[in-house]
Amino acid sequence: MEKYCLNKIDTPEYFALLSLLDYRQNISEYLKKIQWEDVAEKTILIDTALVSGINEYRFIVLSVDKQGILDLNSLRYVQPSDEVVKKSNKVLSEFKEYVQHSVLSSKQVNSILTM
Repeated sequence: MEKYCLNKIDTPEYFALLSLLDYRQNISEYLKKIQWEDVAEKTILIDTALVSGINEYRFIVLSVDKQGILDLNSLRYVQPSDEVVKKSNKVLSEFKEYVQHSVLSSKQVNSILTM
């Protein structure tokens, strides 16, 4: 069972979009286990919609340190551009089962799945 989905995004702010899929795992537990190669000192956008809901805490940004580990101390909540939000919703729509079994309301589930 997949825990997250990684997509490259071409924005000046972020090198990738990480979508968390399994609401049963704590967000920080997810993030502690992820390591990167060749992306030191870059910034990643993380979509937590299926774990924490569609609200002001949906998107977080983290820096990747020199060892390729996500720096949890750099965590910031952000509101990305509408274009990035649409891309993120499209990514989530490809994981129907996860969306249907997430913390989202029925209305939010339908909104994402009808993208």
